[in-house]
Amino acid sequence: MVRRKERKRLHRILGWTVMGLLVILLGCSFVLARRHVSYAIYPSRTAIRIQDTGKGRFLQEREVAAALPIDLKDSISRGVDPEKIERDLVDASTYIRSATAYISPSTMRLHVIVHERTPIIRYSRNGATWYLDDEGISVPQRRGSTAYVPLAEGAMTDGTIHYVLYPLAQYLYEHSEWSHFFGYIEILSESKIHLYPRVGTVVFELHGLETLEQDLAKIPVYYKEIEPQVGTNKYSLVKLSYENQIVCVKREK
Repeated sequence: MVRRKERKRLHRILGWTVMGLLVILLGCSFVLARRHVSYAIYPSRTAIRIQDTGKGRFLQEREVAAALPIDLKDSISRGVDPEKIERDLVDASTYIRSATAYISPSTMRLHVIVHERTPIIRYSRNGATWYLDDEGISVPQRRGSTAYVPLAEGAMTDGTIHYVLYPLAQYLYEHSEWSHFFGYIEILSESKIHLYPRVGTVVFELHGLETLEQDLAKIPVYYKEIEPQVGTNKYSLVKLSYENQIVCVKREK
């Protein structure tokens, strides 16, 4: 009697184990098949949508179409792999952050959605102009496309771009009031940065980024408490990185 119960229990365990293995096998087969399957579409029905950030479009629909493995003028059914299309689009252009491709089964229409990179600052280096995006990726500026972001120049080495320009640009982007306030940034070194407002002639100086938030918080104090007393042309440089004080340098006559 005991042996019969043990055999039944072993049979149940064996049965569940086999079923589990079958489920895993079917799942793996589905994944492998998904990677290699081609779905039929009519190329002429393809819909392309470019999602930009509102700061300036870098891509045109014809460029996205050229990277697709089909001719959009073709009206004959063709097979495509949506996942491969997504990968190929990202590889085709540095301006593409990500891509989504899917097919409407009822219409056999391929939908392609391309997400552009988000430029947060423009900078010049070795005679060329680049955009730095919110992921720290540099992409070259395209003729005819200009994003409304601050421009940075100066000592543009790999170190200053990575350790100074990118974290500063990221902070300004996350605090849009400062991104709109400053129009030009001069990187003199990793420990000295000049910020130029879009309006006015005074320049604000930072000594590194360790106390960036506290330093920038002194700018409203300057405009509210100092400039009204001395006028707009009294000082040419305002140093923000001294603890608990604002150091102003008089304008040369």
